[in-house]
Amino acid sequence: GSCEKLRLNLMSVKDELLAVAAVLAASALFPLAGAFIQACQRIPPFEMLAVRCVIGLLLVGWKIFLDKKTFFGPKHIRFWILLRGILGAMASAVYFLGVWLLPLGNATSVLATYPAATLVYGRIFLGEDLRWSHVFWVLMVITGAVLIAKPSFIFGGDPGGDEIGYAICGVGSLVFGALFTVAKKACAYGVDVNLEMLFSFNLCAVAMSLVAAAIIPSQRFVLPTTLFEYSAMLFVSFCGLCTQASYNYASQFLDSGIVSVLTVTESVWAFVWQVLLFHQHSDFMAYAGAALSMVAIAAICLSRQQGDDKGKTAKGKTAEAKDKVIDVPVADDVEKPDESANESTPLKTGRVSRNPSPLTAGLDHTAAQMSL
Repeated sequence: GSCEKLRLNLMSVKDELLAVAAVLAASALFPLAGAFIQACQRIPPFEMLAVRCVIGLLLVGWKIFLDKKTFFGPKHIRFWILLRGILGAMASAVYFLGVWLLPLGNATSVLATYPAATLVYGRIFLGEDLRWSHVFWVLMVITGAVLIAKPSFIFGGDPGGDEIGYAICGVGSLVFGALFTVAKKACAYGVDVNLEMLFSFNLCAVAMSLVAAAIIPSQRFVLPTTLFEYSAMLFVSFCGLCTQASYNYASQFLDSGIVSVLTVTESVWAFVWQVLLFHQHSDFMAYAGAALSMVAIAAICLSRQQGDDKGKTAKGKTAEAKDKVIDVPVADDVEKPDESANESTPLKTGRVSRNPSPLTAGLDHTAAQMSL
């Protein structure tokens, strides 16, 4: 018995270590895809996004067909699935544009501040807890982003073209943060709709890319002319799919808070690729801002994880009391109902049934990353 228990513990540790390795590998691979987007300045980012999402659309659509599911999920969840697709497409478009316009590390660090927006949205739309410590870390995230972007209205100087890029990344962070809230709404019905949300995202991203190519001159599709451009487009698609697979795998063995903290290393890798591949060095203030943001984001993710753990503990206690009933005194002059009556009817039977409400399906870090 002890040997079997030891073997199971070793297998569990092995799975967790592999999950950690998968997240760290994805955190390095994801900004590397951004580096290839930046390296192909002749290829518009919306074209890159379209190619990546056409491949994803075919793969996810085929999987849905094999599973005999509907492409947009059940009717009562369809609104949230479609909204999730639209916001995911917007967030990915912003990321592709951001790394196309700005230094890789700076763009990635600003976009990575989305957990702060998630906290605020959760409080406003889901009634989630927002403590003073959360407010402090949100302010630290904003401070870090300001140090990276260095807007001219704060630091002086002439506004440059980079400010447009930073404004786009700031909006993208707000959109990324909303993905959690919308996905949580879609998952609140207890139905697994991950494939449907992916299909919706890929379809919306392809449609958005085609519209952008039609109305924005700089985003008109061009035919790749070199082997590097073809390879870059395929590599970006490959990185997106591998990132999704890695986070989905890790979510089976690690808590979402741990996954979120590990992904903070994306910003570090973005600066590494920026220096190694493009020989671009950000100034000290940008590095300091990125470090401040990463610490604050890690603190936010760990705090959210502690809150989730407390919620799970409370739900577990409720589940244990599922079949327990409490006797409620009934006055002698009150007519007692038939014993065959349904005991779950409150108060009328003289007994109160403690039944837990339906559990909301959990979410993890892949809520944002599945859109990339």
